[in-house]
Amino acid sequence: MITLMPHWNTFLNLLSLNLALMAYFAIRNEQERRHKQLMIAALVTATLFLISYLIYHAQQGITPFPGQGAIRTFYFSLLIVHGLTAVITAAIIPFTLYYALRQRRETHRQLARWTLLLWVLASLSGLIVYLMVYHWQA
Repeated sequence: MITLMPHWNTFLNLLSLNLALMAYFAIRNEQERRHKQLMIAALVTATLFLISYLIYHAQQGITPFPGQGAIRTFYFSLLIVHGLTAVITAAIIPFTLYYALRQRRETHRQLARWTLLLWVLASLSGLIVYLMVYHWQA
């Protein structure tokens, strides 16, 4: 079961990203109720991802990257970008949600632009890290 968790985590990560992007397009089309529903689903999915990710790494530790040479340098550079964007995203989401719940639309909108951009960067860099660690053919 534990060996399936990285794949499950990646699925949850990409699902939450897709829900957040769908929510973005919903609000751009003035579908506020749909935006809210999709964002709730995105946040629940992202929370499930974080819990699953932390459980996996608490039990399994760090999975080493099998590549050598220049690709290894690229991997660690990407891992740093991923780690930073993931931490910043996790820190900024509660503020973005707070402004939405308080109906402070302009502040929410301005912060949400950065939140979504960071969410995209964290999720996509996480996907690449996953592919490199678990599917790299040295």
